[in-house]
Amino acid sequence: MAKVGRPTKRTAELEDALVAHVAEAKTIRAFCRDNGLSSATVYGWIADDLGGSLSERLARARTAGQQLLEEECLSIADSPMDPSEPDRDVRSRKLR
Repeated sequence: MAKVGRPTKRTAELEDALVAHVAEAKTIRAFCRDNGLSSATVYGWIADDLGGSLSERLARARTAGQQLLEEECLSIADSPMDPSEPDRDVRSRKLR
């Protein structure tokens, strides 16, 4: 019997774009918003990923994204402060 319901928007290209998005330390929710998808749909793809390929790729991408954020934090912390406005510079760093 044929599957009933809407055809899936899931493609290899869309999965690749999702993985790349997550590797840039961006959220799945933002990816869904940018691509006209519901987050429930994408999380369903991940849950239904019986082979584990998408889940494994996303896990590696999350690790890469975390490393990117760590490097950015270190860069902010290591940048020289502006001596003319020390209070503003500290607040700016905290916000970033």
